Amino acid sequence: MTTPNTEQLHEEAIAWLLRRNDPQQAELCQAEFDEWIGRSSAHVDAYLDAEVLWQQLEAPARQVAGTPVTRAPVIPLPQRPRRRYAQWAMAAGLVVALGAGFSVWRDPGLAVRWQADAATAPGQSHELMLADGSTLYLDNDSAVRLKLDGEKRQVDLLRGRIWLSVNHDGRPFVVSSDGAEVEVLGTRFALERWADQLQVTVEQGRVAVTAPGGAHTPDDEPLTASQRISVNGQHLQQREQVNVDTALAWRRGEVVFDQAPIAQVARQLERMTPGRVLLDPTQFSGQRLSGSFPADRPELILRALEMTQQVEVTQLTGSLLWLQKRAP
Repeated sequence: MTTPNTEQLHEEAIAWLLRRNDPQQAELCQAEFDEWIGRSSAHVDAYLDAEVLWQQLEAPARQVAGTPVTRAPVIPLPQRPRRRYAQWAMAAGLVVALGAGFSVWRDPGLAVRWQADAATAPGQSHELMLADGSTLYLDNDSAVRLKLDGEKRQVDLLRGRIWLSVNHDGRPFVVSSDGAEVEVLGTRFALERWADQLQVTVEQGRVAVTAPGGAHTPDDEPLTASQRISVNGQHLQQREQVNVDTALAWRRGEVVFDQAPIAQVARQLERMTPGRVLLDPTQFSGQRLSGSFPADRPELILRALEMTQQVEVTQLTGSLLWLQKRAP
């Protein structure tokens, strides 16, 4: 018997989810569903994935369908037969949308990387020589657009974090991200983007930072070596001194945590592995992790969380980790 591939299992799982949440079919199909899910652990994983994804997409799906949002993922069927076909057409559309959504939900950076000129997937890094002689290093799960052939050289950071060593050829070199701009006045520096925050760290030379609202580096003085500044929305924070070896350890293939909140550790784990890391940050309020780990060994970070922070790590599927506070 041919074993279904992953995509086929996901489609089957979504179809089962829709059938089991149809009040008119749930009881009738139970025995058939029990047989399907009992075939292998892969069927169980696919169905768990479908349930988790439905929770993510439940509200927008119901808004599109014009039905109220409830806790249970139920697609109500109208009384009149002719409208029953319309509902099943809507359900079929949701199957397609959910099937495509699996890839995006498991890998949130996928759509961004499709739009990029250079990109890396979770767990991958890459260094390349740009056309102007500059060097660009992309850390895990990062993406950029490049425009280097005009009077001004431009790099747009779409996702993740990058390190740049800029070759001076007489043209301005600007790195932008979500409205913020970094004008290169020196040589080596790094940018990291997460949600609505951009962080700039200078290894050598000078850079001038401008927030989306036009705010400049405090005192209009450029950032210099071993300095870092964060852009939160339209606001620039105060610069701070950092240990460059620690702050840019990822450039050397290391992950260094210095009293890092558990939510920050989870964010780093998502860069290192395909899939998602789920947790409730309020469970770990005040807990911090310190240590140095190889960037290609996420399991060592998970082990450290279990041994030193009383974190229980549950692998729900091959691409979904759940971090919980271990019960006393």
